Amino acid sequence: MNDLVFVENNRVLTDSLTIAEKFNKAHKEVLRDIDAQLLKINEANEGVWGLSNFAQTQYKHPQNKQFYRKYLLTEEAFVVVAMSYVTKEAMKMKIQFIQAFNELKQIVSKSALPQNQLESRIDSLESKLENQMTIDYGKQRKLQRAIGARVYRITEDKKQRSKYFRELYREIRDRFACTSYKDVRQSDFQDALVYVKGWTPKREY
Repeated sequence: MNDLVFVENNRVLTDSLTIAEKFNKAHKEVLRDIDAQLLKINEANEGVWGLSNFAQTQYKHPQNKQFYRKYLLTEEAFVVVAMSYVTKEAMKMKIQFIQAFNELKQIVSKSALPQNQLESRIDSLESKLENQMTIDYGKQRKLQRAIGARVYRITEDKKQRSKYFRELYREIRDRFACTSYKDVRQSDFQDALVYVKGWTPKREY
């Protein structure tokens, strides 16, 4: 069962790639399911819980070496996402995941660090997440709306809008070193909003 869950910074986690593999789903389908659940969580004003149990990050594809997004999930987050997987085979897999979570949690608890070391590790994790975690679905939509508002404010010409959208998306990728506006780092989100709201095209089309 150790191929289902893993320990990272003293937390027992799984990720969206593992869920996709074990439930025989395309990774993009699992990402869609997670995004949908996070949207519902935010609509229920439980965004803090969502941030505590889901972490969007990136992985490098072994073939094309490009970076793509994935999610890290706690046991609670896994249960929220997997509750919609209702086939007999999916039910067996959910039970295996939960058993794996429980077994690894017991191992981690027996080898827990002293309190001062644990607090230091937590501080380090929070700093690392702030610098590496990409924005969640709600902030992706907020940034996307800001991009649309800026382009529509600059021109009413439909052809120009299309070119300005491409230019602005390209500049966001270059400026914030990401493959898509969806992959802007959490720590760069406010800077990205400010940049978009003050953006002007570099050339006329």
